Amino acid sequence: MKHHAPAQAMQDNTAAAPSPAPLLERAASESAESMPHALQHRMQARFGHDFGHVRIHAGPASAAAAEALGARAYTLGRDVHLGREVPALPSDERQQLLAHEAIHTVQQGAGEVRPSDALGVSRPDDAAEREAHALAAHLGHPPSPSLALRDRVLGPSPARIQRAVAPHIQRDLKGKHSVRDGHFDVNLKTESHPGAKNGMSGTIKFTASDKAPDSKNIRLLQVVRDQNLETGKEYQWTGDEADRNKMMTKATKGSGFRSGFFVDHSAALANPRTSKADPAVSPYYRDYWPNAASSQDGSKQGKTVKEASLWDYPGSSGKRRFTFETAAKGADTGYIFATLQWGFTISDPAKGNVTNEHAKAYRGPSRTFVRAVSAFNEFYKNPGASTAPTK
Repeated sequence: MKHHAPAQAMQDNTAAAPSPAPLLERAASESAESMPHALQHRMQARFGHDFGHVRIHAGPASAAAAEALGARAYTLGRDVHLGREVPALPSDERQQLLAHEAIHTVQQGAGEVRPSDALGVSRPDDAAEREAHALAAHLGHPPSPSLALRDRVLGPSPARIQRAVAPHIQRDLKGKHSVRDGHFDVNLKTESHPGAKNGMSGTIKFTASDKAPDSKNIRLLQVVRDQNLETGKEYQWTGDEADRNKMMTKATKGSGFRSGFFVDHSAALANPRTSKADPAVSPYYRDYWPNAASSQDGSKQGKTVKEASLWDYPGSSGKRRFTFETAAKGADTGYIFATLQWGFTISDPAKGNVTNEHAKAYRGPSRTFVRAVSAFNEFYKNPGASTAPTK
């Protein structure tokens, strides 16, 4: 989503987000287990710390709290709480996630910490997050033959966990976000530029699984909500992009979908069809912003799989909240392999504060996504829409 709109100096009427503290409290009271013995032994040998203090919670309360935080897992003090999808992860991916979270317990001092509203939440680009990610990835790589021989003779040299941080909620947001028909790789960097454009930039990739349906053309289709936190309302587009306002979802009581979402495209480059012979107006992101050097369309034929990707830099110099749902769709078959719900808040643009970065994969699209795509097709009078030209 391309955006360079200025801030508006008006009162913030946005309702505060509900506190996750009650969910965190319930998760903290769940039963817990120690780390798997083999992983604990490997980490102790590699890092020189005793990981016997780590408590792993994998119950429904922990899953609900992780979902509220937009995380696969989170750590508070000595306690690691796992989201719903973690037990289904491939063994090596689950081991790396547990190692990542266990490193956070050492960073936080390995003590017991009670949840409260005063606790902060980590950001993907925090130094402690980067350290945990790098060390956990390193743990999964076997040493070279020469280093393995050295370790057998002299014993391994422990890698150092150098970051010490005050207790806070540390979340896993990087790496794969897996579902049945494939996985997303999220590589988004927080862009903090006080007084200028803030947001997130980078690439979202989707790779279909071997058992997913075949498609000759897998593409990413994205819907977005852009909230102006100065007014408490949807951002209002002007000029060549004003048509975006006309196709936003409008929720009603009991509808099951949310307001303000529209297909992420350049309205300046699209016009409603006027003839049955006119080509359909594309909803796919790369037809408006190809970014060929850093993104591509994908495919899946048997076990031959090519990833699909898009590059984006949504942001603003104003106080805004961006919420996305990105779908991997077979353009030739219509099949949606998976969706990724992600977003962030520009909470203080003057200071460059970008908060509440989150990402989570789902097996299928939300009702809101379906509604936004339908509104797009109705507006542009695409084939199959009730507004489509008949002549």
